[in-house]
Amino acid sequence: MQFQKISEGDKVDLDFFIDPGQRVYVRRIEIKEM
Repeated sequence: MQFQKISEGDKVDLDFFIDPGQRVYVRRIEIKEM
């Protein structure tokens, strides 16, 4: 399984999960400033 972490801007992180079945999962994480 391959793991790639791409950051766009300062508040958005995009995580791409690649499955052996050639399926791509995209998880968007929003970081809140305290």
